[in-house]
Amino acid sequence: MVHLELFHHFATVTGPAISVGEMSQEMWSNTIPRIALSHDFLMYALLAISSTHIAHLNPTLRGFYWEQATALEGQALRLAHDQMVRIPPSLPSKTTQPSPSNPSNPDSNPETLTSNSPQTTPSASNADALFAFSIPTTWYSFASHAMPPHTAGTPAPLQSTIQCINLLRGIRTINPSVKPYIARGALAPLLALSPEAFKPAPQFTSPETGAYFSELLVFCSTMSGDAELEDQEGFAAAATALRTSFLKVEAVPRGELSSPPVWHWAIRLQAGFVEKLAEGHVIPLVLVAHWCVLLARARHYWWMEGWVERTMGEIRGVMREEHRYWLRWPEERIRGGGVDRQV
Repeated sequence: MVHLELFHHFATVTGPAISVGEMSQEMWSNTIPRIALSHDFLMYALLAISSTHIAHLNPTLRGFYWEQATALEGQALRLAHDQMVRIPPSLPSKTTQPSPSNPSNPDSNPETLTSNSPQTTPSASNADALFAFSIPTTWYSFASHAMPPHTAGTPAPLQSTIQCINLLRGIRTINPSVKPYIARGALAPLLALSPEAFKPAPQFTSPETGAYFSELLVFCSTMSGDAELEDQEGFAAAATALRTSFLKVEAVPRGELSSPPVWHWAIRLQAGFVEKLAEGHVIPLVLVAHWCVLLARARHYWWMEGWVERTMGEIRGVMREEHRYWLRWPEERIRGGGVDRQV
């Protein structure tokens, strides 16, 4: 009976509540729930975000519904894993989910996809479901930060942030592999919100912002000098991609989208970057703090409530005093409501 309650809540409350821009109420209240009836992994994902939503709305019942959400999302990930191995060999070979024992290390997760996984071409029968699955999984990755830790003791700093990033990284192999099928299906309008659909502005509207990001890129390059070459390359790629993400948001006319492309940056992060974040390396800390400026644009959604503030607080708590200068700019923008046309 709990699952029926959660399904009804999703179709009548959660679906309409998460409908943004092109994501119409019809899509989330009717089309996607109908697809979920034929794909258990998508159904469990919808039930998980629905249970998380009920927990958000009913604080006195949070314990029960958080427990339900955790179990449902785990089941969704396990079932989706069987579908996500159907990736063409030309695509990236790893999809990561957070490991309870070591959330920063995707290789410690038994459900991580490897190059030895069976690989077949995705089909039209599961393409819409896989694509739809990636969206509530994104929401869950942020909403779950409010849940109590699954292990005893005090959680490590940024543990929930790292788990969120790994969940986002875990869906990166889905969208490219199914895109040709999506374009011909019922969910084609959602492709307008994929990262590739947004083109960055040629430059920042504010010259001061452009100069600041140039300074930030130099800092990242300078501070990575003692790191392994692979880490240096990963830091440089992450810093450049973050600048591009800011330019993409700047290119979206104010008011055109209620949900601009603010979380795409984390999807392409490398495993080494996440490991260094867990170790408290200054460059990942600084870049995630700047990513929070973009995420502040989505704070009006219930599943983002408190995420930016908690992450920024934890970053400040572990950041060495001599590097806290690089927290001033993101903290000022976040207090001002996030990035705008004059970022």
